[in-house]
Formats: sequence, structure tokens, C-alpha cells
Amino acid sequence: MPFDKQAVLKEIDSVLAHFADIARKRTVHRHDDFEGSWDTFDLSVEEAAELITLLSAIVKRLAPVASYADEVLKGIADASDNQKIRTFVGVLRALRGDYEAGRLQTFWERAHSDTFSDFLEMSEYLLEDEGLKDPAAVLAGGALEEHLRKLCDKQGATVPKHPGIAKMNDALAAKGVYGKNQQREVAFWAGIRNSAAHAKPDEFDAAKAKRMVEGIRHFITSFPA
Repeated sequence: MPFDKQAVLKEIDSVLAHFADIARKRTVHRHDDFEGSWDTFDLSVEEAAELITLLSAIVKRLAPVASYADEVLKGIADASDNQKIRTFVGVLRALRGDYEAGRLQTFWERAHSDTFSDFLEMSEYLLEDEGLKDPAAVLAGGALEEHLRKLCDKQGATVPKHPGIAKMNDALAAKGVYGKNQQREVAFWAGIRNSAAHAKPDEFDAAKAKRMVEGIRHFITSFPA
């Protein structure tokens, strides 16, 4: 699915509004000290459990690292329910600020780039150290295909349910994400990948495979997804 910042912000705001509604009804004391103001809530066991579950679930879903919510819970395991709720509300508000500023979208783009870079390093090893150009081309082509899929999602490019490299390449070029020269280069890489995958090793040599891996690495950096 394409990244929709407004949908994420709306989801966060809905949960924070739900918390605010309960807080208005259940606040029994407001504390003020040198660290600021904070409230004590008079919640039933069920209400506290619902809020903690709701808050931790959305943090787990939206945080850059899925285990982040679990780590937060572990760190406040001995805290009161009030403290747990305040902690998660604070974390969620911080996440909202990061999403609004676009910082987490950049994080995901970097994570995707790092993941594909690992695949390309494996391709380079197979090519340069083992002399295996065919599996190197197949692996690099797989990294390219997955990156194109994520780039189509990011750019909202319309493609079939199970598109290949060619259809995604055409859709991205048609949308103006990149120009004709880049489109031709992606098609060149796709051709090498197809030759390698269909046991046609005579259709390309190691030099073309190396050019493919280097080109895909530059492409992923130039067009982050």
C-alpha cells in the first residue's frame, strides 16, 4: 500500500482523542512539579487494560521497529497502570511528530535501501569472488523487482496485481518518476535477469552482470522507496 501520512496521523489522533475523552472523565488529581504537569486517573482494571492494549498496539504498528512497544512495556513492567498509560501517550505523541515531519518516511526509505544493498553485496560476492554471473544476476534482479514494487506503492503508480519488472518500469516512467534513459536501463537489467533465470548464459557476460549490479545500486539510492 502507498504510504499515506494523513491516514497515519488521523489514526493516531483518533486514539489520542479516545484517551483524552477518558482522561476528562477519569482524572482525579493533577500534579504539578518542576518536570511539568501530569494526571492521575481513576480507572477500572478493564479500562486501564483497554487503554494500555490500545496504546501499545498502535505504537507497535507504527514504530520503526516492531519490537519497540514490547521494549517500552518491559521497561515499565513495574510501573502503575497510570504511569504505563502516560508513557505510551507520550511515545505516541512523539511518533505523531515524527510522522508529521516526515522523519519516519525517510527511515523506511533508508531501511529498504539498506536491505536491498545487502542483496547486491551478495550479488557482487557471487560475481567477483565465485565467478557465478547467473545467480548473481538473478539475485540482483530480485532486489530490483522488489524495489520497483515499493517505488510503485510510494508513487501511487497503477500496476497489475502481480506485475513484472517491465510493467512496473513502464508505469513509473509514464508517471514521470524517471525519464526514458533510466527506463531503458531498467529494461536492460531486466533482460539480463531473465536470461539468467531462464538458463541462457550466452546472452550476457560477467561485465554486463557487473554493470547491472552497479547500476541497480545507484538506482536504489537515486530513487528511494
